[in-house]
Amino acid sequence: MNTTLAAIDMGTNSFHMVVVEPGEGGGFRILTREKETVRLGSGAGDLESITPEATQRAIDCLNRFHKIARTRNASVRAVATSAVREARNREDFLKQVKKQTGLRVDVIGGHEEARLIYLGVLQALPVFDERILLLDIGGGSTEYLIGTGGVPEFATSLKLGAIRLTDRFFPGGEVKESAVEDARYFLRLNLLGLRAEMPSLLPDRVIGSSGTARTLIELVQSHLRSNSEGRDMTARELDEIVKMLLDCRNRKQRESRLGLDEKRSDIIVGGALLLQESFRILGISRMEYSPFALREGVVFDSFHRTVRTKELSSIRRSSVLQLAHRMIPQEGPAEICAFLSASILEALGQAGVFFYEEVEKEILEYAALLHNCGIAIAHSAHHKHSHYIISNTEMLLGFTGREIQVMAALARYHRKAFPSRKHDEYDELNRYDRRLVKVLAGILRIAIGLSRGESGRVDGLEIRKQGKELVFFIRPSPRLKAGEDLSLEMHGAILRKELLEDALERSIDIRIPDSLEGPAN
Repeated sequence: MNTTLAAIDMGTNSFHMVVVEPGEGGGFRILTREKETVRLGSGAGDLESITPEATQRAIDCLNRFHKIARTRNASVRAVATSAVREARNREDFLKQVKKQTGLRVDVIGGHEEARLIYLGVLQALPVFDERILLLDIGGGSTEYLIGTGGVPEFATSLKLGAIRLTDRFFPGGEVKESAVEDARYFLRLNLLGLRAEMPSLLPDRVIGSSGTARTLIELVQSHLRSNSEGRDMTARELDEIVKMLLDCRNRKQRESRLGLDEKRSDIIVGGALLLQESFRILGISRMEYSPFALREGVVFDSFHRTVRTKELSSIRRSSVLQLAHRMIPQEGPAEICAFLSASILEALGQAGVFFYEEVEKEILEYAALLHNCGIAIAHSAHHKHSHYIISNTEMLLGFTGREIQVMAALARYHRKAFPSRKHDEYDELNRYDRRLVKVLAGILRIAIGLSRGESGRVDGLEIRKQGKELVFFIRPSPRLKAGEDLSLEMHGAILRKELLEDALERSIDIRIPDSLEGPAN
């Protein structure tokens, strides 16, 4: 297995790539870094679309990054943030990128972005055992996270960023006093709402990451301190730097007076005001800077996926359970369904009928826990509502975009119509995932049938091949009382077996032990 990895962060303002190889003690050694200003997104509100010009800039940059990665024989993981996840033409953009670069881009949600940034910060600073507040101001969004020991306690992403604020209040980088006041008022409204959602007690240690924080700390070092040492900034120093920035009315003055780079000079005012108001609303007196952020977090997360760490599985499961508890009133039936889904998949593997990766078993279990979450919207067509919730929630952490897509599709096809290329949510999957969804959704349907009794009376099953036929032998639970039968569970499974038969191209016979009841079919 190739262990050299290139992680690409496709931000709203800049694209970054880091190429690494595993180091000692579970860390990694950086082989090379790349950065290009692409300006993928723009707009004062939602970043509605990615222009053809921005698409071409992105493709050109990704091709250069991909070429560098190939010279290092590195596998590539590319993630996209707010500009792509908000774009109405997101799917067209991703298809063009895949066609012209060969890269499959993972579009991550805001909460997952915050978690990955946190993982990156933990590789740069010795704060693993400390409770920290993390701020990451990007071009299109800002992530706020509170965490300890690698586990997020609170995470959110606000549609506030240096480019978005510049386009709304300071077009062209021009600064007017009235616009500054309007921007402050707008930011305070958003940040007061954020503070109300956060824990009452905030951490004393605050970490900032990415371009805005780095630029402002560099201004502090060059204009306010007698030496250039230190990677931190106090609230007083930030206030002084913001005043210097506002005294410059346009980007040219900021470049000539303060020495700002032209790629940052037009958007820095919006980012600086956002950080200053964050300091004020959240009561921050001092912030340290982390040179590592999203791309390093992607690296660490990717390495952990190859060894299936308990920490990652725990974060994933806890986020699934949190969403399930919020959306589904009763958790018992879903837990039984998840257990039976895993049992059927394991039995198919043992019978040599369908081979799977452990992560696919995990995704099936999570889909079984969440398949009814759409009932929170409406019982009618709740399978479609479940697909929407899983696809769009910010609560699911630790998943790739592809895993979210598969999980959502399983919930979509747990009832009613079979998977079809006529459905966008199925057609957009790659060929491997289409078959995977068909098989796993077929398994989920049978598990739902077997859990109809809602009392855990089925303890698992065994599958045997008899020619082209598969025989499912249901194993009753020891809790099954004398005189009880499994007729309800049997009937539910028989009604729901057709999709799995179609996916495996085999007929399925479902039976229970003769001591309870004869063959069902």
